[in-house]
Amino acid sequence: MHASFQSLIAGSVRFLLYAVGYAQMIEFPGGTRWGWIVQLAGCALLAVGAIWHIDRLTGRIARPAVVFGILGAVIWAASSLPYAIDLQNWSSLPWARAFWEIWGAGAVRAAISTLLVIGKKRSLGRES
Repeated sequence: MHASFQSLIAGSVRFLLYAVGYAQMIEFPGGTRWGWIVQLAGCALLAVGAIWHIDRLTGRIARPAVVFGILGAVIWAASSLPYAIDLQNWSSLPWARAFWEIWGAGAVRAAISTLLVIGKKRSLGRES
């Protein structure tokens, strides 16, 4: 799959936003509102980027893989939303449990997307 330099940089920046949001938790356990907003933005922008390129991606890796990838990113963004809105939600056990359940649902969809891409690649006879 050919990706332009701009697309690769944009994707890297989106992942970097997500990582910066998590990294700030090292200094502030529970995070800061800004950190949660940055995480949410990074995941949401990953989904938007995939949606912008859905036709191209669908042709390369099949629509189900793209859809599961987009859903995974959207769900990951949603997992940060309660804390981006109100940081006090961090100390709430139900919200903490919901975060990990939602985050896990996003991770499952991302994993399914990856497995579908691997399956597509193998069906085309490209092992490397």
